[in-house]
Amino acid sequence: LVSHDAYRTLAAHYDRLRMDWYTGTTGPQLVELLAARGVRDGAILDAGCGTGTLAVWLATRGFAVDGVDLSPSLLAHAKAKAAAGSENVRFELGDITDLSLSHRFDAIVCVADVLNHLPTLDDWERAFRSFAQHLRPGGLLFFDALTALGLERMDMYEVHDLANGALMMGIIYEPAARR
Repeated sequence: LVSHDAYRTLAAHYDRLRMDWYTGTTGPQLVELLAARGVRDGAILDAGCGTGTLAVWLATRGFAVDGVDLSPSLLAHAKAKAAAGSENVRFELGDITDLSLSHRFDAIVCVADVLNHLPTLDDWERAFRSFAQHLRPGGLLFFDALTALGLERMDMYEVHDLANGALMMGIIYEPAARR
């Protein structure tokens, strides 16, 4: 399933660098939107769950959450978080463009620019088809994506000093590919 884990090195620093910042804003908004649509304790899939911060947060609020990610390294951190206090969440290695989970969900969440990692519109279409196959009738899909303008504005590099070295991170916008 995974030929290269792009987050292998970054996974250990992901949360410390606050790359899971979105949970504090997206989580409460998501719970409010779900409640307004009658979902207060249902089954949720966190598609592209990363280190599992949002999935664990949702599980502590009564939802049964499955998290799927393509990175074994990020999933290892997610499983450690869940083991530290959330019994209502499971994590599984998977590709959001080709999910084969054994059950359906009341809602699927795909946030924090996960879709922007997919290189083609065909991949986006495969992801949306995969989501549709895993939603219960009337199920809800919540997703976000950066536009080409948003990506262009984020085109930058950062350097973080660490105890045993430095971490350089770059967000690179490719104008010809518009990604």
